[in-house]
Amino acid sequence: MMTFKNALIGASLLTCASVAFATPQYYGNTTSATPLDLNQGAGYYLWNDANNTSDWSLRWTGDGADHDPVEWFGRLTFQNFKLGTYNEVAFEVGGAYGDELNTSNSPISQDLLWTAATNDSGGYDGFDFSLTGDYELMQFTLGSSLYADLDSISNDPGVGSTGIFIGDGYDSTNVLVFKNNEGGTSQQFEILVPEPGTLALLGLGLAGLGAARRRRVS
Repeated sequence: MMTFKNALIGASLLTCASVAFATPQYYGNTTSATPLDLNQGAGYYLWNDANNTSDWSLRWTGDGADHDPVEWFGRLTFQNFKLGTYNEVAFEVGGAYGDELNTSNSPISQDLLWTAATNDSGGYDGFDFSLTGDYELMQFTLGSSLYADLDSISNDPGVGSTGIFIGDGYDSTNVLVFKNNEGGTSQQFEILVPEPGTLALLGLGLAGLGAARRRRVS
């Protein structure tokens, strides 16, 4: 009975780890010592403060877009592997072009920054947030009418992102691209912080299977 129980626990943890790996993950640099220059082109800009890496910023701008206005929408999912829980924050959820942020039951403290209507003359919107507790993974689902022409896919590792700039290197990442209920296209990827919690979870799953094997051999 105990052998079967150990094997079941190990298999369950491995399954959770494989699910966590289902979305493409960004492993590059995310930090910047100063706010990013938003003149790289239309899209999303994501970075955390090099002096306090728990402080993050997300901005979006329609500067140089081929249509006006540009629609933005999305969500951030925060996962705590230690507790097996997650929280979700949605933005621009008040309908087309609505400036609304839903942070109910979220692990973040938000400093909202709605500076201008997003359009092709260079306005930008966005918000800041600070990670608290033991949250180790953020999944970003970033949607925009800019991405309407992207082909919808559902397989890992996805494709190179379009209009997403990360850290002071303005790096891109592999993403999943999919159509969504908001009537547009989203790009999705994950960032592990501050350490690869999925690897720890995978190791715990392997340890569980190893314990079951040792008990069976003895």
